[in-house]
Amino acid sequence: MRGSRWMHTKLINKRLLITGAGGFIGKNLLESLENKVESIIATYKKGPIPQNLKSRIRWVKNPSAEMMYDLVQEIKINVILHLASPRANSGEKDEFYMTNCTMTENLLKISQSAKVDHFIFCSTGSVCNESCMELPDGFCPDLSSKSDYTNSKAIGEMYTRRYGATLNTLIFRIFHPYGKHEDYFLVNKLVKLIRNEELITIHGKYGPLLNPVSVKDVCKAFELSMIQRKTGVINVGGPSYLTLYELVKKIAHCLDVKLEIEHLKEKPDKNHACSIKYLAKYLNWSPQITIDQGLFDIYKNK
Repeated sequence: MRGSRWMHTKLINKRLLITGAGGFIGKNLLESLENKVESIIATYKKGPIPQNLKSRIRWVKNPSAEMMYDLVQEIKINVILHLASPRANSGEKDEFYMTNCTMTENLLKISQSAKVDHFIFCSTGSVCNESCMELPDGFCPDLSSKSDYTNSKAIGEMYTRRYGATLNTLIFRIFHPYGKHEDYFLVNKLVKLIRNEELITIHGKYGPLLNPVSVKDVCKAFELSMIQRKTGVINVGGPSYLTLYELVKKIAHCLDVKLEIEHLKEKPDKNHACSIKYLAKYLNWSPQITIDQGLFDIYKNK
């Protein structure tokens, strides 16, 4: 793996359009990229613009497809990162399909028309209904999920794949990201619940196998994929594999609080971890932040 100076020279000419820049991954990615690339257009739907991310970033609120096309042409955008998506538990069924399907297709058309170098779609590990430990990264999801959020992401993947013959497209399936700027995704949510000494319920004795990934490693993977103009589908998980039971025990130990767990008799959820061997081969790099290191980062940022 080459050093940071090499990465800087490769990123300096990137002109980015990042959708969903006000979200969890978006904010962290902007902090990582702000001083490394030529320019960034950051789109967001609602909420205030982070004060620490105003200087070299052009923020655009809820732009139409026509406006995004004009911006891509004006700035000569060469990378589009489509991160925008409503929260999975928001219940905004129409918004799921509007953002993950319609908006994805519009951005792909813009990328093709404007000859954008690279289009990256941010998906989720939940599109894989079975354990992803042994599935190839290119595994094509079906639409049998009961979740509209998951199905909309799967359709977004299909649109992205369809344009792969004429456009450099990459799909990132991210498994349980965690880190600062977030209290919703699994790990951060558990930290909040356990800090408040609330009851934690686990199906079965141990719950599913997981390998959550630090958002810092997610950002590094995005940067490397842009530099190398990677295409295809990549599963992005962390280096630490542990059960849900082991995870909550670690969190309680880190916070030094009493942990109360209720084990439900229902069958545990299917394992939700992925192999990162292909990621390591693909990017010549592997996620580095262990769950212990990541939990410490969350704790010190509270």
